[in-house]
Amino acid sequence: MNKTDDLILWENNNSLQINDFKAIQKDTVKIGGKKFLGAISSISFEVLTTQKNKLTAPKMVVKNYFHKDQSWMMVKNAYVLQHEQIHFNISELYARKIRKSADSLARKNVTNLQTYRNIVEHWEKKKQKTNDQFDAENEDSFLVLDKEILFRKNPKQKEWLDRINAELQKLDIYKYENSL
Repeated sequence: MNKTDDLILWENNNSLQINDFKAIQKDTVKIGGKKFLGAISSISFEVLTTQKNKLTAPKMVVKNYFHKDQSWMMVKNAYVLQHEQIHFNISELYARKIRKSADSLARKNVTNLQTYRNIVEHWEKKKQKTNDQFDAENEDSFLVLDKEILFRKNPKQKEWLDRINAELQKLDIYKYENSL
């Protein structure tokens, strides 16, 4: 996995690890209010655009990063880790959609930089909606017993994992390559 001190670049066949969550843990368990956050992942795109001149299509490089220093995990288990990995994978899916859209624009010799910025904004919004939907469909039930948190795992998490992985595979041609 391509790692720096604070960033992890998304790569095929490499998963997040519990020790990648470095931020100071937040206390978010609320028993009465039924709110529970076992972890938070900070994930973002780095978008670099270059253009030789106004008559040539710009080149766009999109990288998908996990921010270790802004991500925390209160409940440290494989299930919660998988949940956060799915968020990272969702982000990668939309990075690939941005790359595909940018490639399509470049093939049509679209030279307007704002058009490229608009596709980034469009896919960022779609990414957020997908992450929100994933969280809404994966509200796990939990119980605190003698200060230990016990889960009843939601089977939809595995469905999401399989679905996102299948979509990533379909867009495999648009994965980021360090050699670009």
